[in-house]
This record gives sequence, C-alpha cells and structure tokens, in this order.
Amino acid sequence: MSNRRGVIAMFKYMNIEAEMARLGLTKEELAKKLGISVKTYYNWIGGAKPMPHTKLKEMSQMFGVKVDYLVEEHEETDKDAS
Repeated sequence: MSNRRGVIAMFKYMNIEAEMARLGLTKEELAKKLGISVKTYYNWIGGAKPMPHTKLKEMSQMFGVKVDYLVEEHEETDKDAS
C-alpha cells in the first residue's frame, strides 16, 4: 500500500518536476536552494513525508507560480499505467 501512496504523491507533485525541468534545475540543485538534503526531497516527492507549506511557498516564488499549481493532482490514465 505504501507504493500506491508514493505513486499518488508523484502524480501530485508532477508540476514541481516540470518547473525544475523548465528552469534546468536538478534535484540536487533544488535541494540546495531549499536548504534540504536530496533524501528529504525524495521523501517529499515519494510521499514518505509531507512537504511543508513553507518550502512549497519558497518553490512557488522560485518558479514564479502559485502554490496551488505546484500541488495540483494529476489523474493516472490507463495509458500511464501501462
């Protein structure tokens, strides 16, 4: 069941990954800018730990988008599952 939680979290944070790609940021670079470890980043994205609102706010400012956009959930389609 924890694997499903991780899948849901990854779909929830897809926009963070998209914004990182748009700016050419690696996970390591984003973690450094946020003052966190890469392991913490993976825990958040994977759903093992909740992402603090303060860090979401930092990312929204960094990316020039709203927090709501960063946490927008995406539906998994049959095509995505195969």
